[in-house]
Amino acid sequence: MISGDISRLDDAVKVKGVLFGPPVLERCIKTFPGLSGDFIIQVRRKSRPLLICEIRPSVQTAYADELRAAVGTELKNRIGLTFEVRMAGFGELPAERGDKRIQVIPDLGA
Repeated sequence: MISGDISRLDDAVKVKGVLFGPPVLERCIKTFPGLSGDFIIQVRRKSRPLLICEIRPSVQTAYADELRAAVGTELKNRIGLTFEVRMAGFGELPAERGDKRIQVIPDLGA
């Protein structure tokens, strides 16, 4: 029997009954050659999770819009969740976050 407090050592999070973490998203993101592989997820209780992906320097702006839509569709098919997907330019994601890729944002005024 397990008792007491058990905390997670990874970045897995549950949204609308679906448990996922960075490895699932990494596998999906690696299928898109226009992405660098770096990303951040912001999870809010009252809205869709936000996925911010870093695009490679060589990617044209018009292709970034296609990438955004394709990533959103692929995540919906693989995980079963609808994400808000945004693209960040190469080097625009904050470097000081360390290995933390999922940010759980508390609801304001809750």
